[in-house]
Formats: sequence, C-alpha cells, structure tokens
Amino acid sequence: MSFSDNEQSLDSAEHYFVEVLVSPLHGSDTLVYIYDEFLEKGNDPLREFLQSRSVGDSLELLTALEDTLNTDLPFRDTLMYHLRIDRMRTQSQLEDSRLQELSRLDSLVQIDSIAVAYRETDGVYFRTIFSGDTTRVKRGREIVIHYQGRTLDGKVFDDSRRMAAPLRFVYGNEDQVLEGLEIALSRMHLHEKAEVILPSWLAFGGSGSADGRVPPYTTVVYQIEVLELAKDSL
Repeated sequence: MSFSDNEQSLDSAEHYFVEVLVSPLHGSDTLVYIYDEFLEKGNDPLREFLQSRSVGDSLELLTALEDTLNTDLPFRDTLMYHLRIDRMRTQSQLEDSRLQELSRLDSLVQIDSIAVAYRETDGVYFRTIFSGDTTRVKRGREIVIHYQGRTLDGKVFDDSRRMAAPLRFVYGNEDQVLEGLEIALSRMHLHEKAEVILPSWLAFGGSGSADGRVPPYTTVVYQIEVLELAKDSL
C-alpha cells in the first residue's frame, strides 16, 4: 500500500532517509523504530523496493512468517512495516559541500540524545551544562567568556583557556563573535555554561575559518561559559 506519492522518484537517488516502524500484524507493540540513511541502492530487498518509490511516500508492507527484510528480528509472525520516505540526494547534490553539511546536520539532530537535550533557537542548537544566576546577558554590556570550539569529529580548533586570558568584549557590537555565538549568548546568564551546535551559515560559512582550521561549510560545536558581566554600558 502506498500513500502521498509525488514526482521525485528515488531511482536517481544516491542517498536517502527513511523512517521505519515495525510491529506485529495483530498487536500494538513496536518491535523496531529506525530513522536511517540508505547510502547504497539495491543491496537488500527493502532498498530494492524503495528504489522504485518517491520522496514523500508513506508505505505499508506485510511480510511473511519468516521476515526476509530483517532476519535479526526474533519475532516469527506476520509483520507490518510502516515506512515514510523523508528526503533524497542525487550524486550531483552530494558533491555540493553545503548539501553535504545539511545532510550531516539533519542526521545529527535526529539522534535521540541530541533531540532531547538540545533546544533549537534561530538555527542554533543549545544545551545548558550548568545553570547561572538571574543576571542575563544584555546588549551594550561588557562580557567575559571562556569558550572552546571543535568540529563534529571532536577536533578542537580554538580554546580560550589556552590563551593568556578569556575573551572580553562588548556584547552586541558588530564582528565581535560568530553570529551563532551571539544568538546563544542572548539567552545565557552570568556563570552559565552551555554547549551549542552551529551550522556553517552561523559560524564560518562557505569560506571556512581564516586560519584554515575549519573547512568551508562545516558545522561546529562550542562550549561557552559566561564569567563576568559589567553592570553598566561602556
């Protein structure tokens, strides 16, 4: 059975994402839930079937007593597969660096631990590590922060603790910090520590960092700690 067909066929896809829920035909228990990416076409029965479908399709599949789609399942009964084809990328799209970043970012934010722990605001994914007091960061105030920046694979490219002193600047002045860090700081308080995920368009963009440590179109992660806030504008 198929629902919501459209014209974007998967026969040209090199990379696509599918949401899968498996349950017994006569029961409400969920045996498997997957939100997965399929990087190769035609290497198992499910991928072969999906290759003939389109983005946006919602599908229901019934399997026989022996589940040939997932031999690891211990359940020996007729199973119902509920599938939703979310999106696809062609080979030419995959060669586009910005789309590669979007694909990786999409995958990241679908992970349960990220979806639960982080809140998205204006494109920034924000997680509080340590709560501060009630004094909020405000424009025009001098602020002192410690920060560490790393790529998604854990490579540290910037760390204020390795420098002579933490970063001191007037919050709200142009070109002081990355746009994504300014968005994150706008919701922080004195003594608060947070971790934020910044897509490239809120970080180093399509050019990468000036020192070459961060490549173009790279999502980065920062830990930020607000050490001091001035009482009055400078």
